[in-house]
Amino acid sequence: MIDNPVKFAGDIVNGVMAFGAMFTLNEWAAILSICWWVYRFGDEFYQKRKRSKAAE
Repeated sequence: MIDNPVKFAGDIVNGVMAFGAMFTLNEWAAILSICWWVYRFGDEFYQKRKRSKAAE
Protein backbone atom coordinates (compact mmCIF):
# COMPACT_ATOMS: atom_id res chain seq x y z
CA MET A 1 0.00 0.00 0.00
CA ILE A 2 1.02 3.63 0.46
CA ASP A 3 4.10 3.77 2.73
CA ASN A 4 4.36 7.54 2.93
CA PRO A 5 1.10 9.46 2.33
CA VAL A 6 2.85 12.85 2.19
CA LYS A 7 5.28 11.67 -0.49
CA PHE A 8 2.39 10.01 -2.33
CA ALA A 9 0.42 13.28 -2.31
CA GLY A 10 3.54 15.11 -3.52
CA ASP A 11 3.92 12.63 -6.37
CA ILE A 12 0.30 13.18 -7.38
CA VAL A 13 0.75 16.97 -7.31
CA ASN A 14 3.93 16.65 -9.42
CA GLY A 15 2.11 14.39 -11.87
CA VAL A 16 -0.75 16.85 -12.19
CA MET A 17 1.69 19.74 -12.64
CA ALA A 18 3.58 17.83 -15.33
CA PHE A 19 0.30 16.99 -17.08
CA GLY A 20 -0.88 20.60 -16.75
CA ALA A 21 2.39 21.85 -18.24
CA MET A 22 1.69 19.85 -21.42
CA PHE A 23 -0.86 22.49 -22.42
CA THR A 24 -0.65 26.26 -22.60
CA LEU A 25 -3.25 28.42 -20.88
CA ASN A 26 -5.01 29.01 -24.20
CA GLU A 27 -5.23 25.28 -24.81
CA TRP A 28 -6.60 24.72 -21.31
CA ALA A 29 -9.21 27.44 -21.94
CA ALA A 30 -10.21 25.72 -25.18
CA ILE A 31 -10.43 22.30 -23.50
CA LEU A 32 -12.54 23.67 -20.66
CA SER A 33 -14.88 25.56 -22.99
CA ILE A 34 -15.38 22.41 -25.10
CA CYS A 35 -16.18 20.43 -21.94
CA TRP A 36 -18.60 23.16 -20.87
CA TRP A 37 -20.41 23.15 -24.23
CA VAL A 38 -20.64 19.35 -24.22
CA TYR A 39 -22.07 19.49 -20.71
CA ARG A 40 -24.59 22.21 -21.63
CA PHE A 41 -25.73 20.40 -24.76
CA GLY A 42 -25.92 17.05 -22.99
CA ASP A 43 -27.86 18.52 -20.09
CA GLU A 44 -30.34 20.25 -22.42
CA PHE A 45 -30.82 17.05 -24.41
CA TYR A 46 -31.31 15.07 -21.19
CA GLN A 47 -33.90 17.55 -19.86
CA LYS A 48 -35.83 17.41 -23.15
CA ARG A 49 -35.87 13.61 -23.08
CA LYS A 50 -36.99 13.62 -19.46
CA ARG A 51 -39.84 16.04 -20.28
CA SER A 52 -40.99 14.05 -23.29
CA LYS A 53 -40.98 10.83 -21.26
CA ALA A 54 -43.02 12.52 -18.50
CA ALA A 55 -45.55 13.75 -21.08
CA GLU A 56 -46.25 10.23 -22.31
